[in-house]
Amino acid sequence: MIPPMQKPLALMMLLGVPLGAQNILRVGAGGFAEIRDAITAAAPNDIVEVAPGNYQAFVLDKPLVITALPAPAGQIVQVLGTGMMTTSVTELRPPDGTRAFVTNIHFRNPWFYWKHAVRVTRGTVCFEECTLEAAHDSPEPGLRVLNAKAHLRHCLVQGPRSLTGTPPTIHADNSALFLVDCFVRGGDLAHKASSHGGNGIHVTDSSLHLVRTDVIAGSSNGIACISNWQGGHGVLLQGTSPAWLADCTVRGGDGSCRAGGDALRNLGTVPSQLARTTLTAGTGTPPGASSSGPTLAAPLLGLTGGTVGLVRGQPWTVNYRTEPSWPIAILLGDDVFAQTSPLVAEHLLLPLPRATLFAMLVADGNGAAQLQVAVPSLAVLQHQRVFAQAFSGPSLPARTQPALGGVIR
Repeated sequence: MIPPMQKPLALMMLLGVPLGAQNILRVGAGGFAEIRDAITAAAPNDIVEVAPGNYQAFVLDKPLVITALPAPAGQIVQVLGTGMMTTSVTELRPPDGTRAFVTNIHFRNPWFYWKHAVRVTRGTVCFEECTLEAAHDSPEPGLRVLNAKAHLRHCLVQGPRSLTGTPPTIHADNSALFLVDCFVRGGDLAHKASSHGGNGIHVTDSSLHLVRTDVIAGSSNGIACISNWQGGHGVLLQGTSPAWLADCTVRGGDGSCRAGGDALRNLGTVPSQLARTTLTAGTGTPPGASSSGPTLAAPLLGLTGGTVGLVRGQPWTVNYRTEPSWPIAILLGDDVFAQTSPLVAEHLLLPLPRATLFAMLVADGNGAAQLQVAVPSLAVLQHQRVFAQAFSGPSLPARTQPALGGVIR
């Protein structure tokens, strides 16, 4: 058995994670003027580094890494709408079977009439430490995923504020959605006009896996109760949509003097599996429900604390939560590719031919276990990809969670 780790990340490299060279393209002073220009010039698997500033929407149709350059506090990379009364769309669609990685990029909508939307429509896209903000009074969600896979870690996703009906903050259709350590806020209207509270996450015929994620639906703020709008639902599942929620907090939206929203509404037939998750109904007349539709308690693998990215010269710590005394195996790989497998109850995310067993832990009497890694400051590690997926349980199929790690900075 390998105890909780203090060994350096360099050992990960020796265990099979490649250190291949990639071209680096710079956006900002001395480089390309726009992110889209760098994408056009890039070859698959290249790195696009973006200096702080405001940039226009782009289409990403290649497997690339797009990452913000380090910058002083308050200086960020923002992608904004450019046309008055029109919607600019950033569309992320790497080819099927490939992955794109977006790190520390903020997709914002700070102005009422200049609108911007983000869509994932093909392949797999991994967001780390990003902001995805829906436009004001817009039918577009903060993130739309269609026929694709999206992984989010430590991201803020904000729904639109609307004068009429409010779309969900995240909308997935025929897709797979993985969120770890995220905050999802449904849209409502700060000015207390008639508004429908937006659902936090709405998935149709899609899988949803949430770990240590807070979801708050939008509230309906109808003036003098003249509207029939109700509070939004925290998580809304339709069709065949398996869902796993571990160590999460989900709240329905308030309905003012109308109906409150449900924290979890499952309109399908597949039971939603829950572990250590708090569901709070929205207030209203009548109030919402903490959950409606089929659910069941399950021994899911989760987290007891927040997550951090892999940064050279910094420690990387993961605090797992499972059942007391259960073993936890941690595998490493250089890529993520969601697939079903009889070995796991949820999704297998690492390509097994390239994955390596890195650690074996045993949870304590409270079900907690900690992994600690020292990330060396070696320049050769920058922009390399390392993913860790943990598996727990005394027998197969094991319980697992979305992969952690990502692009080393």
